Amino acid sequence: MKEQYDVIELLRDMVRIDTCQPEGNEKQLVNLIRDLFSSYSEDIVLTEIEHSENRSSLVIRIGPEVQGGLAFVGHLDTVSVGDRKTWSHDPHSAKLVDDTIYGRGAVDMKAGVAAMTVAALDYLNAGFKFEKPLYLVYTAGEENGCLGARAIAKSNLLEFADAFVIPEPTDIKPAIAEKGALWLRFYLEGKLAHGSKPEEGINAVEAAVDLSKLIKETMSVDLKHKLLGDFTLSVNRFEGGIMTNVIPAEAMVEMDIRTLPEQNHDRLLELIDSCINEILEAYPGLAIRLETIHNYPSLSSDEDSDFIKKIQGYVREAGLPDKVCGMTYMTDAAVLIPVYPKPFVIIGPGHESMAHQVDEAVKVESVNLALEIYKRIMKDLT
Repeated sequence: MKEQYDVIELLRDMVRIDTCQPEGNEKQLVNLIRDLFSSYSEDIVLTEIEHSENRSSLVIRIGPEVQGGLAFVGHLDTVSVGDRKTWSHDPHSAKLVDDTIYGRGAVDMKAGVAAMTVAALDYLNAGFKFEKPLYLVYTAGEENGCLGARAIAKSNLLEFADAFVIPEPTDIKPAIAEKGALWLRFYLEGKLAHGSKPEEGINAVEAAVDLSKLIKETMSVDLKHKLLGDFTLSVNRFEGGIMTNVIPAEAMVEMDIRTLPEQNHDRLLELIDSCINEILEAYPGLAIRLETIHNYPSLSSDEDSDFIKKIQGYVREAGLPDKVCGMTYMTDAAVLIPVYPKPFVIIGPGHESMAHQVDEAVKVESVNLALEIYKRIMKDLT
């Protein structure tokens, strides 16, 4: 028997490793995880996917290559720390205060990653034999384009997985739906002119404002999902103009569109194209270029599926509310589920409201509860 693994100490070790975007540096965390599994050789396969010198993802398969497997998918990167002076504790110190761990990535999502890791290690340590494959998937770059998930989706590494668990923070509530993300960037090119002679120019800023308003009006629909709430569209970045007395020749707009399962992104892009054409007619000589930053569909699992019912049962047995919910954020599932169309659940320690925040934190109790639920899921479903 090998030593038992402490999920809280592992979480703190993970938080101490800086995997902030944009650099990522996930390879250092991959090395830590590889070392944990290196002494187990029977029925275990480790596949590292290198993205660049300091960035990699890792897929661990435990058990036989047969259909019916289960995949836990967690990302290793975090968002930036921001201004360190605004933090009460060093964001990579993993400070433990009153049964709460503070640090960047503590809740999003190194707590879930640590819990899924220790759950598997506990079974390996006990000599448990999985009858079906258990996949532990550690991805790079989820916070900025799902770098690792996209690489894994192009492989056949998860071909035997019949269900997915995403241990993102949900306060250990079973989430069976997530919003889609359609991020768009518009470049507008008009014509420079003196501010006293606007008729000689093509005002790219005014055109950008009109385009933004038109798209919002055109896509204003009364859509609501019972778990995800409203469809949303927001203009979140705007650039343009050089001086007050110069008609601007260039402008840039970025939109964040969060969609629902019943919405088709291709249809939405067609509507946006029609808006672009209308603005081009209103501003002769104007040019507009559209760039799609992210295009990930909204997803949902069948609430009545056996998989979801079992997950609810494990949550209920832990003394927690088992009512299903939805998450407005997107996960690696948005990349993997369209390729592997299987049931999925998002369930993890900590509250999602702490993600990306100054003084990000997670309760020790929540991590320990997640560990026990993950162990039950792994034992019963593989």
